[in-house]
Amino acid sequence: MEELEGDSHVSFEGDLRDLALSGYPGASQQPTEALRRSTTWPKQDFIVVPLEPFSGKKIMAALGGSVPKTVLHIQIEKRGVLEFGAYDNFHPECIFFGSSLKSSGFGVARVQEHYSRSRMTSVSTEGFILCRGGGLGPSCLVDSHLLPAALRAGIGAT
Repeated sequence: MEELEGDSHVSFEGDLRDLALSGYPGASQQPTEALRRSTTWPKQDFIVVPLEPFSGKKIMAALGGSVPKTVLHIQIEKRGVLEFGAYDNFHPECIFFGSSLKSSGFGVARVQEHYSRSRMTSVSTEGFILCRGGGLGPSCLVDSHLLPAALRAGIGAT
């Protein structure tokens, strides 16, 4: 999260009722243009919180120190552009890195460093959005509006 702090927001979707996110300053349950719900049914809890400089650790503390398995999807936008998405409980093939993370050298190793103990065992590096078959399918419940137009053309390719 630190790489994207400042003029950013992070959304969490899943069973969030036991997390201390709703009291976080600036928290909202309303989706934004860049951060939208990823699961249409069954409807999940959804919250967006500001990701300002040095706030990543506070947000992690509000989550209980690590991302619990009840959080299904996490997205981070910076200046209105989706820069990170982890979907389907951080499924190794459902991770999205935006252009600012790719150019900063952030990548698979950092995701594994932060989440490997509790969430994932490995991450594929094939493609910009990492999903089974190279496209979006039933395993990745991500709406196509989350993807840049250049990627939408490949949706459904398996």
